[in-house]
Amino acid sequence: LLPTTVSLKSKQKTEMSDVRYPKGKELSIPGFEEPLHVYEGSVRVNCHLTAPLIAAGQVDELEIQIRYQPCNDTRCLAPKTISLKGKVPVAGVGEVPKPINDKYFREPEKNQR
Repeated sequence: LLPTTVSLKSKQKTEMSDVRYPKGKELSIPGFEEPLHVYEGSVRVNCHLTAPLIAAGQVDELEIQIRYQPCNDTRCLAPKTISLKGKVPVAGVGEVPKPINDKYFREPEKNQR
């Protein structure tokens, strides 16, 4: 069984750090000694992205990969990976980044690890 993971690919060498996954709900499946920790519905994973100085003022092309294993109360299916791709402007040297999509970037909930 594989845990959910989030990874990043970047044309400008932006790095992802301090990844915080929410606490999962315990699910007992027949045949497994320990309960699994699973997510239901929508889940938000938080992290920090740090662009290198050479990317300042440029547009970075990011690909976020999410690997997960779907399960229900009787079995788990094969792991899957989905990718999200997009272009993101990087602030220039000395430029204050302009906040966008604030509702997605609020402080993480206290039950995240």
